Amino acid sequence: MKSPLILMIGLVLFNLDAVSTEFVVVVNKDNTIDSLSKREVIDIYMCCYLTFPDGEMAQPLDLPSESLLKNDFYMQLVNKSEQN
Repeated sequence: MKSPLILMIGLVLFNLDAVSTEFVVVVNKDNTIDSLSKREVIDIYMCCYLTFPDGEMAQPLDLPSESLLKNDFYMQLVNKSEQN
């Protein structure tokens, strides 16, 4: 069995007060995926899909529940907080 390729959130902060935050998805260097659509990222992070489009296992990594950046990520991704 192949080990899962890891998917995680990379956060690029353009403003110290976090008014403008852009989220970047970072994958394992061995992953052959060049890009993911917003829908594909949503499906992986909302556990709708457990694999990347090429069939490789995806293992999303997330920030701690109390993280404001994590909340911002989910708000921008699906317009709701992780708790909702």
